[in-house]
Amino acid sequence: MKKKKVIPIVVVVCIVLIALFGFLFWPKEQAVKAIPVEQGSISTYYTASGVADAAIAETVASQSTMKVYGVYVEEGEWVDEGDSLLSTDDGIYYYAGVNGTVVGLTLSKGSSLVAGQEVLSVIDRDSFQVVLQVDEYDVNALAIGKNASITLNALGTMTQGYVSNASQKATQSGGISYFNVTIALPYVEGLKEGMSLEVKILKQQVDNAVLVTVDALRFDDDNSPYVVVLKDDGKTETRRIILGIENGRQAHVIEGLSVGEQVVIVNDSLSSGSSFSAGQGMQGSQATGMARSSTSS
Repeated sequence: MKKKKVIPIVVVVCIVLIALFGFLFWPKEQAVKAIPVEQGSISTYYTASGVADAAIAETVASQSTMKVYGVYVEEGEWVDEGDSLLSTDDGIYYYAGVNGTVVGLTLSKGSSLVAGQEVLSVIDRDSFQVVLQVDEYDVNALAIGKNASITLNALGTMTQGYVSNASQKATQSGGISYFNVTIALPYVEGLKEGMSLEVKILKQQVDNAVLVTVDALRFDDDNSPYVVVLKDDGKTETRRIILGIENGRQAHVIEGLSVGEQVVIVNDSLSSGSSFSAGQGMQGSQATGMARSSTSS
């Protein structure tokens, strides 16, 4: 009786082992997308965050230790260039050097000042700017006069500015050179000094470009780009290409591909000459067909 029970158990174990072997080593069919090479425009942008500053501003500071004799303006008051701001007990008068609004005024008659102490500022609230630190790799793309799209975060609005100035001398940080680039902003209702904003400036643009999805790009050990092309006979061909700009979604192919050819996207690498059977088409412009490859695991 015991021998009869052993035989079925051995059979079951053999069946399980055969099934496991087949699961692990039997060639598996893997679906891959075949996506057409397109023609269109591609652009890259420089983006940065910053804060709004008064473009025209003057800070008044005490020249020496003294007491305030008279204050002739109030916080938030508009002054014209040449208007009296305050005087000290030793007969020194301070005048506005620009047209604008008085801000930061906290002293009064009899207040004591020390040399270099900031007394107030005069700013033009209708003229704002943002100063960005741009690294040496991007600064040449931000030429003076170039348009900039500005998003004002707190106001939920967008406006257009332009590059008004770029410093000629860099500062060093982490082995990289940075340049101050100034973006002039137009007047926007509700905009205040110190509000956060986002800047977007066009860097490069190519029209009528041969475009391929970045998901199809592969790189060899020398970091040279290539793609796997699906040919009309269902076989694949490894094709080296020369790339231009890319925007994170598509890349400009300068040489190596033509519009209408199909490139393969697959997780595993494909060797040149692999064959595919026709499959069901993908919806939309993402793919015109499906290909299936057989690979052994």
